[in-house]
Amino acid sequence: MRSVYSDKSEYAFSTWTYENCDLGKALKEIAGHGFNTVELWGDTAHLDPRAGLDRKLVKQWLRDFNLKVHSIHSPFRNFKGFTHNEEFRKYRMDLLKKSIDDCSFLSAPILVVHGLDRNEYN
Repeated sequence: MRSVYSDKSEYAFSTWTYENCDLGKALKEIAGHGFNTVELWGDTAHLDPRAGLDRKLVKQWLRDFNLKVHSIHSPFRNFKGFTHNEEFRKYRMDLLKKSIDDCSFLSAPILVVHGLDRNEYN
């Protein structure tokens, strides 16, 4: 009987599992476990535009660990301090545009976006 996990190249391992860990260390561990494709978590950690991580450094880590990016998960939590919906929409669109730019820079074909009520996750 063939194991569904026999070929790890079919799976993208999300760095969300390492949300409380430095992204470089997370990528090294993921690659060390035999995965070669990742989803980069971008919600309050790792590739969240609010975190200020240098995407050139991320690209270097990906090369160093021979990893490809399957997708980037865009920010969807921790949007506090907005009193007007229009102000929030502009802020969120700016973050999404930065995440799209990151996708392009890192050759990620997918951006995961959650359309939701921001108060639900605060």
